[in-house]
Amino acid sequence: MAERTTVNVGEPADERSVDGNSRPYGNVSEGGDQERVGGGRSTSFGINSGDYSQQINKVFADLDATNGSEFHNFYDGQHDDVPPPSASTEDGWNGKSSEDFQICKSDVCYKIVPIIGAVSYEYFSLKIMNPSWFLRAFYGIDQRVGNALWLQSQVGIGLYIYSHKHIQALTLSRRVLYSVFGSLIFNYSSCLFWALGKNYLPRNQSIRVGFGLLTGWFLLFIGREYLHHVDKLCSDQID
Repeated sequence: MAERTTVNVGEPADERSVDGNSRPYGNVSEGGDQERVGGGRSTSFGINSGDYSQQINKVFADLDATNGSEFHNFYDGQHDDVPPPSASTEDGWNGKSSEDFQICKSDVCYKIVPIIGAVSYEYFSLKIMNPSWFLRAFYGIDQRVGNALWLQSQVGIGLYIYSHKHIQALTLSRRVLYSVFGSLIFNYSSCLFWALGKNYLPRNQSIRVGFGLLTGWFLLFIGREYLHHVDKLCSDQID
């Protein structure tokens, strides 16, 4: 009959005990269960709780002694391959401070309002090219909406002309006069162009709407390019 052997689970292979040959680490009770040593973890795993706590305390003591120098050195730029974070990137603005994103009064008057005026200008073309759709879309308030779009188009384009460099040297009254004149001429001539063009187009609402929107965008683009060209000529003469 073969001998009964007992192997302690968790011990290294060279420390495993076999009955009759060596005594396992720790005391074995009469029932065959292995006793705990030092009131900690079972020695069947080969680790004493007191030693484990000492190791943890030693690690924290070492970290306190160095005062996190490894992390400070990393962020002080000693690692050349990784640049230290800056205040601008920590704010999440990719190198720009929050002051660069503030909207001032000039931005509202000379950028936002002209953009709204251009959108109103395009919407007003729908009132001329397809009045039945405009009436259904704004039933009961179509006249007020049309007047609001017309007024906003006048104001937006007028402010856009007013902001350009070639009239900056003029007096305030001249600047206002020229801006109002340019806005009125542009808007009224556009309405006349759409009204005449509608008579020569087929009675297809899609074609008329597309004609109004495309020609409106084209006229806005030409007007913008013309004003930039005049600004460039004035700048060249000053230089």
